[in-house]
Amino acid sequence: MDGTTSTGTITINGGSAYTTTTSVTLALSATDAGSSVVSMQISNDGSAWTSYAYATSKVWTLSAGDATKTVYVKFTDGAGNTSGNYTDTIVLDGTAPVSGSVSVNSGAAYTTSTVVTLTLSATDAGSTVVSMQISNDGSTWTSYAYATSRTWTLTAGDATKTVYAKFTDGAGNVTGNYTDTIVLDGTAPVSGSVSVNSGAAYTTSTGVTLTLSAADAGSTVVSMQISNDGSAWTTYAYAASQTWTLSAADGTKTVYAKFTDGAGNVTGNYTDMIILDTTAPNGSAQINSGSNFTKTTLVTLTLTATDTGSGVVSMAISTNGSTYTNYAYAVSTTCTLSTVEGTKTVYVKYIDAIGNTSGDFTDTIVLDTTAPAGVSPVINGGAAYISSTGVTLTLSAADTGSSVVSVLLSNDGVVWSTFPYSTSKSWIVGSGDGIKVIYAGYMDGAGNVSGNLTGSITLCLVTSFNVEKIDGSSTLTTDDTMFRLRVTALLTGGAPSPYYSGTITFQNTDTSAPTIANYATSTAVSTITNVNLKTIGAQTIRAVDQINPVVTGQITSKVYAAKLLGVSGGTLQNPDGTRIDIPAGALTGDKYLGFNISDNPPSSGIGFKVKNTNNAICRDFGELDTAVDPWIMNSVTFEKPVVITMPYSLADIGNADESTLRIFWYNPATMLYEGLEGTQVVDKANKLVTAYTRHFSVFRVLGSYVKTNLDTVVGYPSPFKASSAFEGKFKVINMPADCTMDVYNVAGEKVRSLVEPTNGGWIEWDGKNEAGEYVSQGVYIYAIKAPGGSKKIGKVGVIR
Repeated sequence: MDGTTSTGTITINGGSAYTTTTSVTLALSATDAGSSVVSMQISNDGSAWTSYAYATSKVWTLSAGDATKTVYVKFTDGAGNTSGNYTDTIVLDGTAPVSGSVSVNSGAAYTTSTVVTLTLSATDAGSTVVSMQISNDGSTWTSYAYATSRTWTLTAGDATKTVYAKFTDGAGNVTGNYTDTIVLDGTAPVSGSVSVNSGAAYTTSTGVTLTLSAADAGSTVVSMQISNDGSAWTTYAYAASQTWTLSAADGTKTVYAKFTDGAGNVTGNYTDMIILDTTAPNGSAQINSGSNFTKTTLVTLTLTATDTGSGVVSMAISTNGSTYTNYAYAVSTTCTLSTVEGTKTVYVKYIDAIGNTSGDFTDTIVLDTTAPAGVSPVINGGAAYISSTGVTLTLSAADTGSSVVSVLLSNDGVVWSTFPYSTSKSWIVGSGDGIKVIYAGYMDGAGNVSGNLTGSITLCLVTSFNVEKIDGSSTLTTDDTMFRLRVTALLTGGAPSPYYSGTITFQNTDTSAPTIANYATSTAVSTITNVNLKTIGAQTIRAVDQINPVVTGQITSKVYAAKLLGVSGGTLQNPDGTRIDIPAGALTGDKYLGFNISDNPPSSGIGFKVKNTNNAICRDFGELDTAVDPWIMNSVTFEKPVVITMPYSLADIGNADESTLRIFWYNPATMLYEGLEGTQVVDKANKLVTAYTRHFSVFRVLGSYVKTNLDTVVGYPSPFKASSAFEGKFKVINMPADCTMDVYNVAGEKVRSLVEPTNGGWIEWDGKNEAGEYVSQGVYIYAIKAPGGSKKIGKVGVIR
């Protein structure tokens, strides 16, 4: 009898904890000491059993539905003894893990490195997640024990990278692929740029707008950093435009920008510059190079402007400070002033490239379109001539506008010299004698020039003339001779001038000579023909420049009156009044008779016979000998008396009484003037004295003691002593012509009868009687009897 149940065991799937299918393999084992194990009953719930012959292995189907499954088994032996339940459990897990995920770098979109960190997650309600497989391509996998974080290496090369992950639970269920992507981006953005105010060169404000640009093929540009100095940065989300504030103070400003992509790659610095210019230009304006005046409305402006910022680019110009015309900036431009004369102001503003505009820069100029009013130059105070090329000009001009500032001078009206205006100016005329015209013009401060004003003067560099008598004697001539003169122009020092141009006039002391006509010449040596002198004596011909009377020269020639006379006689008369009348028969043959004024007349001495005149009235009469030099007058004796006439003037005779004038001849033997015999006639109306002579000699008009009556008759000396009296004579003077004198002794006896020998108004007694014997000492009576019968008695004492 077998009343003992079997003992046994059951193992599902070899003791696995999990199964993915309901079909499992049961490993069964039972022992029975009695009747052995013959059958077994298997149940999924311990209630509903399925019997099988005992076997150590049995395929069994678990109940559906994932869960922990218990398989019940009990063994029955041959005796029918059934054991208690033997069980084993296994988790039926036919579902792969769920809620799986993989995140690369915590879900970052980008990475700059191939080494990333994966965040992994999966759940499994059954056998739990026990492992995971990771792949870069979904094909080649690397398995790891399940963990929520895992480092991983992406494949190289910038691109979008996909990381694949799948999870396996304890039952071996494998999930599908879970993926995450990340962009591998190891390259910073490219083609970056920054532009300040759209590339403008200048700005007037610190507030600017930046235009920014960068490209990134990987993670895209996500942010940008901006700086004024490349050191302190401000970060902004990437944008194509960004307002920005420059640092203060004018100058060149640099804006720095760098760009960061999604992966964090940062570019180098990109820069742009702009000039911050808040200051207007500084400058100046000048009209006509700073001139005070202009004569035209069109002027030239000299313009200067500086700008430390954006530079000067334009300017605005006005002539009234109200209406402006804009021009591109230039250092010079023209401007048209208004036409009304007066002070003009030009206004200029300068504008820089950024639009800063300066205030007005101004300059003034006087518009003067009217030329000065002037007068012709006065040369050397109005002189008619000059003797040197240097002259002094007196100048005068007036200008109501810009005043007279310059005088323009010229010798030909073509070539001009300009000098500061003054009322007196030294000037050099052109060389060569002749009329010199000086042209003058006056210029005012505006440059207006008057018309030409002229003055003229005659230049005569010749300082004198040398006048020569060409024909015959150089210093002697006769009144019947024609001769030539040579006039040579001389320079200072006496050298002959190489040229002369002018008119020579002639002055002649001989007023009776033919007039010498003015002689116009352009040569330095001139020959004057048909010159004739008429009046005896030293006559001077003076050559004078017609314009410059200082230029003179002269020749003095002694003039003789001469004429060839013969036996038939004849007359020779000179314009001065000297005359000879030769009667027929006075000459026995032809003689060249003449007379002239005595050069050095012998002295008349002092005596009772003559009275000196103020000036010597003396003539040489004779036969003229021109074969010797100097010429001489040879004495001539006539066969009969000839008449000579000599002139006088009141100035010559002085205090002498005209009626007492007589002609005396000079006796070289006695060296005295002696009276001529015969009657002499004084022509007071024509101032002539006429006398007779039988010879020619030196004749002189002297005063005599001839009176018209006996009232002033006087005798001297008394007492009279012949041995001591002047000339040994007793003189009685102041008597009329043709008087006689009788001398008586006290007894009344006539001692001597005397006549006036020369009609000189005197009679002299030598103290002798008619026998030529000296009378005895005593008192004597002299009786003067005039031709009219009047008498005068006087006494004289004679001593021994």
